[in-house]
Amino acid sequence: MLRLHITLNSIAFGEIFVIIENMKKVLLIEDDISTSEAVKYILTTYGFNVYTHSTGLKVDEVVKACEPNLILLDIRLPGKSGIQVCKELKQTSDIPIILFSAEDDEKKLVSECNADAFLGKPFDINELIVSISLHAN
Repeated sequence: MLRLHITLNSIAFGEIFVIIENMKKVLLIEDDISTSEAVKYILTTYGFNVYTHSTGLKVDEVVKACEPNLILLDIRLPGKSGIQVCKELKQTSDIPIILFSAEDDEKKLVSECNADAFLGKPFDINELIVSISLHAN
């Protein structure tokens, strides 16, 4: 949940200062630029702090750098598949991972790499927001 603290400063002619605390960080790993930009825009609009990465390589370094609360992971990535990335991350981390793909066999994909959830492409914006909100630590 996003909490806003609003402080009214009457001396400064009623200026409103808003401090956003506890913004959830999402790491979006998606190689399609237009999809990545669209998802980033949507999530940012809903109050998430979004980091992006476009390959299956060096994901562990990106995770260490941005410390996400959740990873939204495409399955088809250059360099290394999202399934392999998910398997490797789950060995060393408890960060929730949502697989993000146009692939049809949701249950098989999720169980194959121990992902926390699956979101199909094309996606419904409300489903995207609800799924991320439910799984983000």
